[in-house]
Amino acid sequence: PTTSTKPKASPLDNFKRGIKRDPSLFPVLKDQKQWDQWLVDLRAQARAQAVEIVLDTNYVPSTTDELDLFDEKQKYMFAVFNKILQTDKGKSLVRHHSDDYDAQTVFQDLYDHALRSTQASIEASDLLKYITGAKLGSGEWRGTTQAFIIHWQNQVRKYEQLVDIKDVM
Repeated sequence: PTTSTKPKASPLDNFKRGIKRDPSLFPVLKDQKQWDQWLVDLRAQARAQAVEIVLDTNYVPSTTDELDLFDEKQKYMFAVFNKILQTDKGKSLVRHHSDDYDAQTVFQDLYDHALRSTQASIEASDLLKYITGAKLGSGEWRGTTQAFIIHWQNQVRKYEQLVDIKDVM
């Protein structure tokens, strides 16, 4: 009996033949105030479409196969960013990388901007005022006690993302 051996598909071939990717499922960022929820949605969709490695700013491909696969994922995510980043900063970053389609750097720069810009400092200050002044029994909160505590904890989480804890201590 004659057996034929198929050449093993490369990771790039598997990616191209894998799940159908749909850029329209990625969330649009129109306002920096949406950042927190947008980031959660972006990461979830990137994971679902098998391109989350582009959002890992520490990832560096080490083999030719990894480099080819990462290059393809970069192209895809750059096209996604071109459609979904509708803030001035997002558009600027996409234009800046239009020759190298470096989606990983676009994401890193956008992330840094969201957490370290002047706007982020103002938001951190506003969050701190809220966190230290929020009162459950003041009549302003209309939900349950449990919902208030979860909401308050979420505000603390957002604040901690925006502030280097060493600077606060």
